[in-house]
Amino acid sequence: MLQQINSIFIFDFDKNQSKEFVFEHTKFIGIYTELDSLYSSIQEQIELDDESFQTFSFFDQSEYSTQDLSKQTSDLFWFQLVNNIILQCSHNQLAKNEMIDLCRQYYQDNLNNLKVLDEFEHEYHSNKVIQWFLKRSFPYKMIKKVLQIKDLDQLNTLRYFMNDLIQCFSSQPYNTVQYENENLIVYRGIKLSKEQLDEFRKNQGKLLLNNGFLTATRSHSNALNFAKKLAKQINVVAAILEIECKSKDFDKNIIFTDRDKSKDLSNQDDVLFNLNIMFHLDKVEFHENIWIIKLSISNEGEIILEKYIEDTRQQTENLSIELIFGRLMLDMGQWNQSQKYFKRLLIDSNDKNQAWIEYSLGEIHHLNGEWIVARKYYNCAYDRMMNPKQMYIKESAQVLSNIGELLYAEGKFEEAMNFHEQALQIRKEYYSSDHPHIANSLRNTGDIFYKQDKYDEAFIYFQESLTILEKYYNNFHVDIAKCLSSIGHYFREKRNYDKSLESHRRSLAIYEKYYPYDHICIALTLNNIADILCG
Repeated sequence: MLQQINSIFIFDFDKNQSKEFVFEHTKFIGIYTELDSLYSSIQEQIELDDESFQTFSFFDQSEYSTQDLSKQTSDLFWFQLVNNIILQCSHNQLAKNEMIDLCRQYYQDNLNNLKVLDEFEHEYHSNKVIQWFLKRSFPYKMIKKVLQIKDLDQLNTLRYFMNDLIQCFSSQPYNTVQYENENLIVYRGIKLSKEQLDEFRKNQGKLLLNNGFLTATRSHSNALNFAKKLAKQINVVAAILEIECKSKDFDKNIIFTDRDKSKDLSNQDDVLFNLNIMFHLDKVEFHENIWIIKLSISNEGEIILEKYIEDTRQQTENLSIELIFGRLMLDMGQWNQSQKYFKRLLIDSNDKNQAWIEYSLGEIHHLNGEWIVARKYYNCAYDRMMNPKQMYIKESAQVLSNIGELLYAEGKFEEAMNFHEQALQIRKEYYSSDHPHIANSLRNTGDIFYKQDKYDEAFIYFQESLTILEKYYNNFHVDIAKCLSSIGHYFREKRNYDKSLESHRRSLAIYEKYYPYDHICIALTLNNIADILCG
């Protein structure tokens, strides 16, 4: 029973008995005779628990340097790109009102927060954003929550405050400070589950991302004091992040808040790290009964992001950052969020961007099984690309290919073949014979032959497609996984279950590297494997 309980508070109705009462337990906080002191203690414990909770993502930079990243769905890219997206959002009274309305709805039963909201509405100015953020009131709590779950829709509603906060990292008064030494060490007390600690120990030497803004202190004693409070909890490991910062890291990465002058010995707010900052996990060690996690600021995240953008533009030339971000969410399986995002983009876009937005919306409806709506968007995108004033014939092949896939899903194989042949003809005109777009057209053609029971013809196309893809992508890419899946179906039809299982397992290994665990491609591949094992 006590495993489900975080903290124990005892209120003594008979104030004369409290001194004689003895209760020993690691979760026991205290005995209280006044409701106000009980409330304050509970509130302090909630804030301590919330402050100590951080979520982290790890990345193996060596893998990123050797793979094509165009279909990679990493938190690294989301957090690296979201700063740019927020800065391009509107920052006006309407944006402020939207934020306040959202927060009022969220805190409608919390009188204290509603009072703070009224204060914010009438007194907030952009030059006070740091003070407001570090108050730990509604802006801080809402932003922390939506970043942890990567809810771009709510983040867009908070864009007014987020824009101000991100701008501060480029503001000279905030990110300069005088030091005797070139390097600076800052600290952060945190709590980890034992599983999280194992992840840190396993990923030494790799890159680390905190899923949100991170605060720290220049005072080791403050961080240690904070960590010691956490050490009392069962099944929790108290740790200190020890972060090395060099002077070159201060620009656009760090804000110095001057909160180190606070008398609060658990204050960890005098240094604020930017949302998109990456750390190198240097070392994890146990020292004087506490875990020390040594980090240093790394620019490798920016290098990997540049490669992701470059690889994506190798697939589709001249895509804007806004479109790349939307496509990233789509690839991550965040279909509802990407749909809302693209609809917002559609309001203000040029013709070429508009065609890609309509294409992307078509793809989302396609994935959701809403084929009639998907076809309408595909048709709009195609018509826009074929506008006589400025035609985008090469790009139109992608739309034609997706229409072919849509017709394939509807069982209209002859019509689907016609669209795939059109797409392939265009691609042969603009791309070399060993380009992945050619390979994808070949696989699509093979899939139709398979559905028409022309299995041997299908296999020839699958093999040709796979040869191109493995050479181009160095044996590892989502498109290879799709081709292996098609080959797996072929071998199952031929009753060669061992080769079918091998193909699907190879496909699964690739999907698991690229996609989150709950992605539809992983689910479908697991289902294919189960069908073979049960058959």
